[in-house]
Parts: sequence; C-alpha cells; structure tokens
Amino acid sequence: MCPARVTLAHVNAGEWFWLLFLACSAVQGVIYLAVFMRLVRYREPWPPEVVEEALPPEKISLVICARNEATNLRNNLPRLLAQQYPNWELVVVDDGSEDGSGEWLRVQAEAQRVVGTMPEFRVLHVTEEQKRGPGKKGALAIGIEQSTGDLLVLSDADCYPSSDQWLQHMASRFKPETDFVLGYGAYAVRSGWLNRVIQFETLHTVLQYASWTLAGMPYMGVGRNLAYRRSIYMNNGGFSRHADWPSGDDDLMVNQNARSGRVALCLHPDAWTISEPSLTWADWRRQKQRHLSTGGVLSSTTQGSISTLCYVTFWLVCQLFRLCRGFRLNPFIIRCFNTSIGFSERSVLPFIQTL
Repeated sequence: MCPARVTLAHVNAGEWFWLLFLACSAVQGVIYLAVFMRLVRYREPWPPEVVEEALPPEKISLVICARNEATNLRNNLPRLLAQQYPNWELVVVDDGSEDGSGEWLRVQAEAQRVVGTMPEFRVLHVTEEQKRGPGKKGALAIGIEQSTGDLLVLSDADCYPSSDQWLQHMASRFKPETDFVLGYGAYAVRSGWLNRVIQFETLHTVLQYASWTLAGMPYMGVGRNLAYRRSIYMNNGGFSRHADWPSGDDDLMVNQNARSGRVALCLHPDAWTISEPSLTWADWRRQKQRHLSTGGVLSSTTQGSISTLCYVTFWLVCQLFRLCRGFRLNPFIIRCFNTSIGFSERSVLPFIQTL
C-alpha cells in the first residue's frame, strides 16, 4: 500500500506560518552569520610593540565638548593629558558652562603652557550665540575648525581612555587611504539590571557597526571614540547636511561620508574609552530617544541595507501572527527588534575581551 502523498493543498494556515517563520529565520540567520563572522575572524593589525612604528606623521587634534562637566573634567582630564603621543593637541570646548568648569579649564590650560610639555592644551569658550547649530554639534564644529591637527580624534567629557596608549592605537590605523577610524566606547561595569542592559546594548552596537564595516558597508560610529581626517570634514561641509539636528555629530558624519575600504577599526583594549553609565531607567530612556532621533536622516542606502534586513523577518512574522491571532503589536516593540539578535552577553563578552 502506497503512502499518502502530501501536497501544498494539505498544509493548513498554522503550518504555513511556521514554515515561513523557519524559512525567514534561516535566511536572516545565514546573513547575520556571514556578516558577524567577519568580526570573529578580525585581528588587530599591529602588535603592541610595533604600534609606534606605524604612527602617521600628521598632527592629532583631540577635540572634546564640555557643558557643566566639572566633576567629569576633574576626574578625566589628567588621563587625557597623560597620553603618550609625539605630536598632538587637546582642544576642550566649554559649551556655555555655568558650574565653574570653564574657569577651571582656563587655569589648567595655563598651567600646561607654563610647564611646556606635550600636549598643547587650548580651551575655547563658546556661547549660544556663537554656536553653528543646536546642541553639542554646534560647539563641536567651532572646536574642529579652530584645531590645527590633520587628524581629528573625538570623545566626550564624561569619557576616559583605558590606557595612555589610546591615541597611539587610533593613529596607527590611519593609512594614506583611510578616512575614518572607528573605536569602541565602553561603559563602566556597575551592579543592577540597568547596567546589564547597557552592557549588552553597547556590545550589540559594536557587533553591528564593526561587522558591517568589515563587510564593506560602514554606516555609523560612536562619538565617544571616533577619528577622521580634517580634509573629510572640510571637503564635505562639516555638519552642514544635518546642521538642524542636535545630535548626529558621530553616526551621521560616518553614515554620509564613509566609503567602503576607507574605514578602519581600532578595538584593542588599550584603545577603548570608558564612560559612566546611566544610573536610572529614566536617564537611559532619554539617552536612547536622543540617539534614535537621527534615524530619519540616515542615507537611503543604509536604511535599505541595514534596517530592512533587521526588520523584514519580524515584520512578516508579526503580520502573519496578527492575521492568525487577531492582535496588534506596539510599534516600539517592532523597532526594539533591532536590538535583539540572539547573542547572549555571556557568550560574546569573552570574545570582545580577547581582541
């Protein structure tokens, strides 16, 4: 007796749902694996003992904006000034501070000038009327334009480098064909569930932008640890293409000007910057809303290749599930799918620590 033949006509709606779910998950899993395996195979190009030999001849300008950051500046400025690099300057832009940090910075800069050691340390006091745009970006533009180095390294006042070799590692990644160097901005480890979420999200972010950079599709960087050539900034009009947005001095700058093969990574543990994380869920939520505000001005190429890849599978599953079950999903849940790719913090953290 011959077994009964199973045809597509015999597959019910529920089975169709799971078949499509498995097929979409498999396709997305293969693409993710192909992209993220590039970061797994990535190795830093220079061992520590030869980093100095790979330094470019250009001068570095480290530009930092500070607004009412008196405590952070007192804690982090000595670590910045301790950087071991032969030719560099530190430019701190006082963005209308009202906590006395501007005067304190002026005193520190004068003391550095009297000592006469590296680096050159300058403080620029900027008022709201002088700024070239809203938020940090307007003050940062003035700092970049008044700096003198051909290579720009950007960070924040609430960040400190993980070692005194930070600038050496970042600079060593610049080759004649390199326009951008993307670093890793970590957060200090604290107790509590909020810090676990922050650590995982930070890890997921670097997995995304570093992997896609290695795949030839750079689309963002983090302003806590980012470097690029002055010529890139000047030749492309600085932040003029997104001047009305208070944020985007980092991710939009990379998104709109980076080209395949002209972006390098610097993930060495001695080249990280470390920030203090948010301590309350409300502060973390406000930070995420500010970061998401730049999504509307990302290039169409990036949105088509990155966002669609992340959302299409989940969207299809949600539509089918809504059709079968008759419920609606909150759009915020759909957007958050981009931050849940299935990696656990325990499985990825040891890998990052070995880079």
